[in-house]
Amino acid sequence: MKKKLQIFISSTFSDLQTERQSAVEAVLRAGHIPAGMELFSAGNESQLEIIKRWIDESDIYMLILGGRYGSIEKATDLSYTEIEYQYALQKNKPVFAIVASEPLLKAKVKKFGVEVMERKNVEKYDAFKELVLSKICRHFNDNNEIKLAILESILDIQSRFNLNGWVRFEEMPDISSLLSQLSTLQDDNNRLKKEMLLKVDKQAKSMYGGLTFSELTQLLLKKEILVPKSVTNLEEDHKQAYLDVFLANYGVFNTGVDNHNSSGDANHLLYKIASDMMVYGLIEQKIEKRGQSSISVLRSSDDGKRFIAESNLLLHNASKEEDAKKKATSQGKGNAKSV
Repeated sequence: MKKKLQIFISSTFSDLQTERQSAVEAVLRAGHIPAGMELFSAGNESQLEIIKRWIDESDIYMLILGGRYGSIEKATDLSYTEIEYQYALQKNKPVFAIVASEPLLKAKVKKFGVEVMERKNVEKYDAFKELVLSKICRHFNDNNEIKLAILESILDIQSRFNLNGWVRFEEMPDISSLLSQLSTLQDDNNRLKKEMLLKVDKQAKSMYGGLTFSELTQLLLKKEILVPKSVTNLEEDHKQAYLDVFLANYGVFNTGVDNHNSSGDANHLLYKIASDMMVYGLIEQKIEKRGQSSISVLRSSDDGKRFIAESNLLLHNASKEEDAKKKATSQGKGNAKSV
């Protein structure tokens, strides 16, 4: 099953057009999918939102660095090229760069003039280049070396990372039976979790917004949301209790979910759940500035973190009790057989 990787190609534009074309050709020749800003159509989203969404959806980020720093994004006062690079690092994408050699830059100045070199933001360019050179990168002297560097870098990354990539539909194995088993196991796990919580929650005396732990647990078990199959990769949409989702994704809720337009289906689902759970005092809202926009971020309140900790502790203790009972039963059967 051969994967086609989506490779985001980043660079300044006007001074590196032939280099970008060589990079696109190399990616296509290697059997993969190139992506870059010149391939995108205009829409309602800002340029930066589009960039981030495409980097998120790409398997590998690749930078071509010449002698220019690039257009400046007003909110950050950084070039779009550096923002892209920093964002890819932040998202832990496999990143590699190919950097124009000094002899090549001198030759380009001689042929095209000083416009191919940075003159306005020299300090920012130098700092960015120093960062790039401190990471994985290769130098190139001509377009043929670009193609070779790309091929070698892709092969190296493929050997070190398990990348998602794209696979032709007809090459996909039939996993419908596995998905069905997974759905059954998930249902069994949720049922057992509910049984354990209902069994032990009477031990908890904490109050949450006027509700006991027991009362709040009952409410969150009864309240359900339709989870689309696009989020779980199961064959069908299915309902899930708010309690199950809250406990299973407590790390996400502690960090916070937002209402950003470019967020995926899973994030929108968690934002919906978080919005509904504000009434119980388990979630609180914060307004954060991101660039020129204000984003509503919902995250676990102190009560929410306390509820999660108490639930996990009760589940852990109940699980230990069940294991002890099973062990005792097993030992009892062993003794009975030996009599």
